[in-house]
Amino acid sequence: MNQKISRIVLMFSALALASLACQAVSRAVGIEPGEAPAPQAGQKSPTQPAQQPQSGQQPTAGGSQEIRQWAVSATASSAYGDSAWNAEQATGAPNVDECGDNGLAWASESSSGLDWIELTYATPVIPTEINIYQSFNPSQVVEVDLIDTEGTTYTAWQGTPKKISTCPDLMTITFDEKQVMLVEKVVIYVDQSVLDLGWNEIDAVELVGVTAGSPSGQTAENPVEPPPASQGDPAPTNYTGWMAGPVYQGYLKVIPGKTRGAELNGLIGLEGKKSTENWKPRPSHADTFIFDFGQDSMRAYISVTTDGIVYSKSISPNTHPSDFQLATVTKAAYEQLNAIYKRDQAVPYAVMAKTLDHPGFMSQQVLREDGRTETNYNWYAANGDRIIGIFFDGVITGIAGLAYIPK
Repeated sequence: MNQKISRIVLMFSALALASLACQAVSRAVGIEPGEAPAPQAGQKSPTQPAQQPQSGQQPTAGGSQEIRQWAVSATASSAYGDSAWNAEQATGAPNVDECGDNGLAWASESSSGLDWIELTYATPVIPTEINIYQSFNPSQVVEVDLIDTEGTTYTAWQGTPKKISTCPDLMTITFDEKQVMLVEKVVIYVDQSVLDLGWNEIDAVELVGVTAGSPSGQTAENPVEPPPASQGDPAPTNYTGWMAGPVYQGYLKVIPGKTRGAELNGLIGLEGKKSTENWKPRPSHADTFIFDFGQDSMRAYISVTTDGIVYSKSISPNTHPSDFQLATVTKAAYEQLNAIYKRDQAVPYAVMAKTLDHPGFMSQQVLREDGRTETNYNWYAANGDRIIGIFFDGVITGIAGLAYIPK
C-alpha cells in the first residue's frame, strides 16, 4: 500500500472545542494494552474474531426510555480492503478484544491522512451518549458529527490527536441535556497525519439515546426565566488588546464566499504560506494558506476553491489571545443563554454577544457545501472557563451549538 505523507493544515474547526455540546467527555478503558506490532509497510494481516457480534440494539436496565444500539450500515471515505477493514466492519457490536491490527475493524486506505466513517442506526434517538471502540492506534479521532432525520449535521465533539497508552480504547461522549433532535447517523473523522502512529482502527460505535415520545428525564427545578431574545440592537464591537489590532481585524474581514484568495495578504497584513499537500476536504478545494499571527501560537488557515474564492477560515486549535478575558463568562450567563434556547429553540448571535457584552473570538467560519455559513465563537473568562457558540447563518439552532466548558 502506498503511504501518503501529508500534514493536515485545516480541520473543520480550530476551536478545539474540547467538547461541543458534549458537556462531559470521558474515556473509559477496561483492557490493558498489549505489545502490538506495527503493521508492515504495504500489508495487513487479518486475525480471527475473539467473539461474535451481539445484537444491533440493546435496551438498558432502566426499561424502554433509553435504548443502546450498534450501527446497521456504514460508509467511509476510504477503506484498506474490500472485505477486511472495510466500513461494514465497524457495524454491530465490538468483536476485537485485544489491541492490534485486525481486519474485523475499519481502517482507512492510507495510514497518514484525514478520513471519515459514517454509521447509520436503525432507530433514530435523542442522543445521550456515543461510545467509540478503537482497537488499534487510538486517540486520532478529531471530530464527531451527528446527522438527524432531516439531514442536518451537528458537530458533537472536536479535539486534536494526543497519544495515549491505553489500547483498545473506549472513547465516550456524553450529552448532559437532551435536546429534541432525532439522530440516525454518526460521522467520525480521524486525522492520522499528526502523530504518525499508523492506522487508527475503529471496531464499533454505540449510539445511546431516548426514542421519540419518551420522557427526557429533565427536571424543572430552579428554572431560569429567560429575557426576551431581541435582535433589535446590533452585537457589540468593543474589541480590546490584540483582537483590536490590524491582524485579527483583517482576519474578520475575510468573508467565505466573497473574499478572493488574492486579497488575503492585503487584508491580514501578513504573507500567507501556501500549503496544498494531498488533502482535498471538498472537490472544489484548490489551496490552503497559512498565516502565522505571531501571538499566542495562533495561526490562521484559509482555504480557497478552484475559482479563487475563500470558502473556509479558521485559527489553530487550542489557541486564543491570552489577553482576552471577560468577567461576563460565568455559569449563570450560560444558564441564561440556555434558557433562551430551551424557550425559542434558537439563540441569535447578537443576543449571545450582548449577553456576554463582547463580540467573541471567531475561531472558524465556513461556507458549507449546502450553502449555509457556520461560524464558531469562543468567549473566555480569566480562569480559562469558556462559553462557545456555533451559529448557522447567525443563529444557534441545534444540540451542539451552545456549551459552557470549565477549564
